Amino acid sequence: MDEKLKAKLDATGLKYTEDNDGDGKFLFRLDEDRTQAVWVDGKKDTMGDYEDWDIFSVVARMEEENFPGSVATSLLRENGGFKAGGFMIRNNILMFKLEVSCDISPAGFGSAITLVAKIADQFEKKLTDGGDAF
Repeated sequence: MDEKLKAKLDATGLKYTEDNDGDGKFLFRLDEDRTQAVWVDGKKDTMGDYEDWDIFSVVARMEEENFPGSVATSLLRENGGFKAGGFMIRNNILMFKLEVSCDISPAGFGSAITLVAKIADQFEKKLTDGGDAF
């Protein structure tokens, strides 16, 4: 994990661990005794002078790599309502991802990480009939 990310994560005051590939991992306890894991990618993305980190959380794992059309359409509609972030699919895993500037304040970073946990958990509950695997 790069030092800038470590310092920013430490400054949020949120408890996290570093996983084996350098990501920051959070485990949130949410309402109804639910939990939600969230990661901050330990590698930043760069476009010119702009640098950002990806914050992501697993929502669901589907049996097949191709999601049913009705689910995909529903998620695209939901994406249109978010001010930032959105759903993405990698292989058969649905995630909610939010990209934040490396210059974000510690308070803003903590809020963004918490927001990703809440949104991912909300949709995990909805798409899995109340399941809590992530």
